[in-house]
Formats: sequence, structure tokens, C-alpha cells
Amino acid sequence: MKQKFSGFTIIELLVVMFIVAMIATISIANFRKGQKQKELAQAADTVISGIRNAQNFTLTSKQIAASACGQGKAAQSYIVIFTASQTIELYGIDKCGVSNFLERYGYTPNIRVQANGYKIDGISTASLQLKFIPPFGAVTASTSSSVGSGPFSNFTRSTISIEILDGSAAKTVTVDGVAGRIGE
Repeated sequence: MKQKFSGFTIIELLVVMFIVAMIATISIANFRKGQKQKELAQAADTVISGIRNAQNFTLTSKQIAASACGQGKAAQSYIVIFTASQTIELYGIDKCGVSNFLERYGYTPNIRVQANGYKIDGISTASLQLKFIPPFGAVTASTSSSVGSGPFSNFTRSTISIEILDGSAAKTVTVDGVAGRIGE
């Protein structure tokens, strides 16, 4: 009499292992892509946050606590400066014309500003400064890399483009110089 064994053949086990390996590979690849997208979105939010802080400080007439100006602690303007060093810095300019450092924002190590990533009305610049002037938050821009140095002029649209280091994805933050809107 012949005995019947129950179980799987080696071929069936190999097929199942191959399918599991393929699913794992696809899942891991998509996880990494999603992680990069999240990091890029977070960096864009950092850019937007820095600009909006300057805008909010202007509209709320935030005082510059560190100011030693004899004319008071009220700000003459707030400046957000984007430089080639991959940082975003926020300064308050007091009534005496002295720049007072307020905040610094940085990107994560996997994010950088794109080549020609700073633009004012479509023209690429090496650095970008956005100046918000109280009481209504009028915004002007300059291409100087030195804080508060101009000339500052009106603009229609300014953009800051950031990307993942490997260049696989990018985002652009837009500042509307007329309406003051800030977004992606």
C-alpha cells in the first residue's frame, strides 16, 4: 500500500519565497520614496514658515527685544534672507537701522536649494532677501547677500526652489509680491 504524504513540494516553496521577496522589495522601494517626499514637504513648510513669521511679525508690530535703539523697540522692517549657505535667517531692522538676528531655519541634510533656485520675477539670483515693511506688510525684494542692503524693489512673484540631494523630486515655494500670498 502506498503512503500519501501531505505537505508542500520544494517548487511550491520556492515560488512562494519568490513572491514574498518581490512584494518586500517593492514595499521597501516605495517606503523610501515616500520618506523622501515627506522630507521635501517638511522643507517646503520650513521655507513657508520662515516667510510667514516675518509677515506675521510685521502685521502684529512685534517689538525687537534685543534692540538697543534709543527710538524704541518697534521694527522698521523684517527681513528674511536666503543665502547660498542653505539657511534661512530672519532679522528685525530697528528704527536706528541696526539688524537684529531673530531666528534661523535650516534644511535637513538630504535637502538643498536647486541650482538657480532663487528667482525674482523669473530672473535667477544667487541670494534672496524679502523685506516686510510695517504696518501693512508691504513686501519688497533684494538680490544682495548682505542683511538689509539693497536696493529693495517691488516684485510680482518670487520663488524658492528646493530639491532632494539626488534630484529625484523638487518643490517650489512662491511669494506673491502684490497680494502677499505665500505657498507652494
